[in-house]
Amino acid sequence: MNWALLPNDAIDALHLLPGSDPIFGLNALGGAISIGTKDGFAYPGTRGKFVFGSFSRLGAHAETGASFNESVAYFGTASYLEEASWRDFSATRAVQAFGSLKWRSSRTSVDTRLTVVDTNLTGNGSVPVQLLELDRSAIFTHPDNTQNELVMLDAGMQHNVTGAISMAANVYLRASDIATLNGDNSDFEECADSPGTMCDGGEPLLDPDGNEIPAVGAVMGATINRTATEQDGAGASFQIDIVSTPGGLDNLLSAGIAYDRSEIEFASDTELGSLSASRGVYQPGLF
Repeated sequence: MNWALLPNDAIDALHLLPGSDPIFGLNALGGAISIGTKDGFAYPGTRGKFVFGSFSRLGAHAETGASFNESVAYFGTASYLEEASWRDFSATRAVQAFGSLKWRSSRTSVDTRLTVVDTNLTGNGSVPVQLLELDRSAIFTHPDNTQNELVMLDAGMQHNVTGAISMAANVYLRASDIATLNGDNSDFEECADSPGTMCDGGEPLLDPDGNEIPAVGAVMGATINRTATEQDGAGASFQIDIVSTPGGLDNLLSAGIAYDRSEIEFASDTELGSLSASRGVYQPGLF
């Protein structure tokens, strides 16, 4: 779960389901968290707030909801946050929006939800104690940036067939793009056997054209590592619940089926560089 992609202001309730259960996937070893979102029936009215503070922090939030004839309701929320951070070179920005439209009758409810998120998050890594003693706001190397873009549309239906039998279904479409940019110290060094050439574990380092890379100051001491992940997903699920009392004992039978499909494209590259006086990575454009 990438919490940066979930608008906090859209959350109605969180339910912890303890224990390992294959229904929630192979990674739900200690339990699962079910997150319920707001709707206009439970959250009518319009609210807003502004936040500002130290380190150029600026934020805004607004939400609105309403219902008509107790049958149709809408809810929408949007938030914006940016700050320079108390650490050097650590500016962050996040934009999140969520909207829902719900219809209900005495036995059936149908709701659709749209989530749109765009974040530009900087979280530079840990710092040696000696450097912190000189400057509490210092960072070791930079940048360390992650950008997320998410668009997710889903629709759900619940229907009570009888007082003891209910059905639920859900479908969704999800598009997620993640880009990372990370400046680090370099594991590459000048070749011991071939001075003047860069090496990786004793092997000459080659550029994309297959040429050996010369060991010059501009490409020694640092790297910029980039990744790009594009993921498109879709899925659907159906479940039926039957409540009964065989032999006077309470019993709940749940049965269902789910289908999920995703396509992922991943790319990465490493650019050689050198560290500046602020421990940022100078980038000569050599990959």
